[in-house]
Amino acid sequence: MITIENEILICEDETYTLDLSQYADYTFTISGNVTEVTAKVYRISETGTYTVTVTSNAGCESTLNFDVQVAAKPTFTAMTTYDVCDANIDGNYEVDLVVLSGLVVENNTGVTLSFYASEADLLANVNAITADIYTTRLPAQVWVKASNAQNCFDYKAIQLVAGDVIAIAPSTTALEACIGQNGTTEYDLTSMRARMNIPANYIVSYF
Repeated sequence: MITIENEILICEDETYTLDLSQYADYTFTISGNVTEVTAKVYRISETGTYTVTVTSNAGCESTLNFDVQVAAKPTFTAMTTYDVCDANIDGNYEVDLVVLSGLVVENNTGVTLSFYASEADLLANVNAITADIYTTRLPAQVWVKASNAQNCFDYKAIQLVAGDVIAIAPSTTALEACIGQNGTTEYDLTSMRARMNIPANYIVSYF
């Protein structure tokens, strides 16, 4: 008895191999865009309904039908770099993977993203980065794997780039203030922006 799956799902850029070589007493003819790579071994890479005509050595014929569906992979955006900041100025850069998730794929509906520190980890499906904030030193990459409900996936590397450094005046800049009659000193901290060349769109915290 000849057995062929009725419904076959493959991902784009992949092929399905139909191996009928174990049926020595039969010959086969398959309709559609099929490549016979060796005797009775066929490769299929397009969506469609395929018909296999089976002929026995006695001359009897029968037909079998099966469907092949090619599922699309998730589509990445053109992004190749991502700016990161060293918030604590300690040489460690913080990567917000939640924000990055919204930037790397064209349409994230039904797409699951996972992140890895290396391509080897991604391909082995080990050591996925599970924290929302990933800390690393530069130079570095983060590898992104995008998978959909059909288990089709694609992946790419995002190069991490140090964000623009804020150029401010030296920390030794003298701040002048007058001592009041009660011995206290008041200083308008907002005036420090101009003195330290801090752009208006930056948030300043004082400690």
